[in-house]
Amino acid sequence: MLENIDTSVGIIDALKNRIQWTHESVITSTIDLSQNGFARQPGPFAPSIGWHVWHVARFADRLQANLNGKAEIWQANDYVTRWVLESENLGILENGLNMPLGLTGEVVEHAGKDEILQYANDIFAAVTAGFANLKPADFETMRPSVFAYEWQAGKVDENPARHALLSEDLVRYLGHASRHLGMIEALLGVVFEIEGTASI
Repeated sequence: MLENIDTSVGIIDALKNRIQWTHESVITSTIDLSQNGFARQPGPFAPSIGWHVWHVARFADRLQANLNGKAEIWQANDYVTRWVLESENLGILENGLNMPLGLTGEVVEHAGKDEILQYANDIFAAVTAGFANLKPADFETMRPSVFAYEWQAGKVDENPARHALLSEDLVRYLGHASRHLGMIEALLGVVFEIEGTASI
């Protein structure tokens, strides 16, 4: 009977599954590219496909830290030093947000395709592990937000005190990750004339 179905559990499962599908699509859409293709920028204001993969993974790292109650893997493994990057060039929260467009290429050039994809795979697996430990009630708890910043009048500032319901953060996270997957798909078409999308 329909009245016996817990729709909240169904919605939660659909949200988790869609996030995991989006993560898988980010990897499968880009894994066969060469380093040059991964790093290629089609114009001065358009970051590369590799940058979008890294950017999604950086937000996913904040999500997995939230879910697992651990530090970001980015910080724990000191990727800034490992990839010879400058922290101040990486934008708010070192995740590319509000990063100077002229510097976006440095991340992909310094790290390389294989390192970025490995980082992304590790982060996405940590998100999946975090999902496995969640109970339905957890989705309605207030937590430090993955989106710990404020954006007003084109200016971005950190806001470490920002909290949100986990369910709200996950919906926003999915929207953000899907947006960048769409950019990856568009760049595949523009730069490489590859037909089709991850969702078909």
